[in-house]
Amino acid sequence: MNKLIVAAILLMFSPTCKSQEIQSFDSKKFSLKTGAGYFNCLPAGSNGTTIWLEGSRRLSTDFEITLKLQHSQSYMTLDDSWGPWAGQKKPDVFYVVDLSFSRPLKIGNYQFLEIGIGILYERSYSWLPAVEYNNGNPYLNYNFESKMDDLGMSLKLDYHYRFNNGFILGCRAQTCYVTGMFEGLAITPILGFRF
Repeated sequence: MNKLIVAAILLMFSPTCKSQEIQSFDSKKFSLKTGAGYFNCLPAGSNGTTIWLEGSRRLSTDFEITLKLQHSQSYMTLDDSWGPWAGQKKPDVFYVVDLSFSRPLKIGNYQFLEIGIGILYERSYSWLPAVEYNNGNPYLNYNFESKMDDLGMSLKLDYHYRFNNGFILGCRAQTCYVTGMFEGLAITPILGFRF
């Protein structure tokens, strides 16, 4: 884990990352991006969806500071150890606010690779099967939930194409490191606009 973080930081600060030529779209300082796609909660082994929205500002050093809001949810199918509730789906919901720094690396005409690292605040809800009885019959109460608030670290890798009119199209892989483990993996397309 530490080697991965050090490698990402060295790549971001590398002098070879500096663009050789200034294009018209590099003068745009702000961007707004969004994406929706696949989400996997790694500790639980559950799958689901994620949606995010972020705003960025390019600094004079060509780094970008970004604030992202993200909502993810995943469902885990309960195994045989849950007895009569085996096969039921247990939802987990995540709300994330992420402040990150990144630096786009030009890899071709209008094509960029962007590595980002940041800090995040995460609030998660996990609906745990609570056994309740009605007339002697057990049933699953989906209103029983546990809530956790965590601070962690985020990592992202973007590939995107910047059109001359400011439109951005690409894809993103992202994860977060919370409470000593990688907690979520998301793969989404990117749609955005620079202005």
